[in-house]
Amino acid sequence: MKSISVKRIVVGSIALVVAICTLLSLCFTVISMDLQQGASIAGQLGAALNDSENGFDLLDGKSELLALMELINLGAAQMQAQGGVTVAYSTYEWLGVLTQVFNIVILLAAILAIAGAILWFFFCRSYKLANSVAIVGLIAGVLYLAEGLVAYFVLQSDIEAAISIVQNQQGSTNVLADTKIFGTAAFVPLILIVLLDIGFLVVSIVLNDRPILQGYAEGGTAQATAVEQKPAKRISGSEWKAGASGYAMQAAVKEDIFALLGKLKGALDAGILTQDEFEEQKMLMLFDTKFDYLRNIWSLRRQGVLSEEEYALQKAALFRRITEQAKTMEAALQEAPMTEE
Repeated sequence: MKSISVKRIVVGSIALVVAICTLLSLCFTVISMDLQQGASIAGQLGAALNDSENGFDLLDGKSELLALMELINLGAAQMQAQGGVTVAYSTYEWLGVLTQVFNIVILLAAILAIAGAILWFFFCRSYKLANSVAIVGLIAGVLYLAEGLVAYFVLQSDIEAAISIVQNQQGSTNVLADTKIFGTAAFVPLILIVLLDIGFLVVSIVLNDRPILQGYAEGGTAQATAVEQKPAKRISGSEWKAGASGYAMQAAVKEDIFALLGKLKGALDAGILTQDEFEEQKMLMLFDTKFDYLRNIWSLRRQGVLSEEEYALQKAALFRRITEQAKTMEAALQEAPMTEE
């Protein structure tokens, strides 16, 4: 389990809400029909007065509203056929398949987004997965809006044409063709998701990763996930009995600085170096390296690659390794004192 910070809690919560909203977007009406103002026409065509369908209703590809519209188009075509004109009426099999595919994609995206938000909160260090959840929610909202708009414009255009045909056949002067019989609420989920994504972005920028809870290992010690450095090269055939300032700087390039410091201390304890020589060599080595590793992880922290909690863990692990290596080297030198070649 990753260390928990205020930023992780807030960002994770927003990401989870975005994922849930993506799923619940299928509850909003994709297309609705209201024939209240055209009740007489609806009665002649055997049509119901009201009907509406959401994403879940259209998952199976069987839309009662599309079937109703086909009946209305068929009735209008039959009226035209009475005048000796053969008219092909519109069917909506393609529209049913389109809405089914869109809704299945949105449903799968929502399930993956919910799983991704939960997994990221507990197990992931990087924010890439959380960002992906926010992006997936936005894409799903756009798809749902596109589905609703396509259904709206296609069906509204066809119902206006059907009403015009019926009115012409009956000689009616009632202008019903301008009535907006169809409607959609597919834009609502996109608005909600956009607002949540804006909050997600603001929180990601403003809040810092300040740990409020750390994961613990079995022994009760805080886990430190320090980045392991590559094994340092060991120089052979050399010894520490030298006072030249260039020697320490060359060795620091080739060998792990902290192991060399341990050897310096061992050489001091063995009497190979005096206290002044030890201090001189130590300062030269530290000045030359400038604590490269510590500086690197600090740079990564400032660049946002490492969070505050990760930087603290890396630094603690670094200092712990220094202490352990110094003790190891001191013990080894006490057991086997260094000798000149």
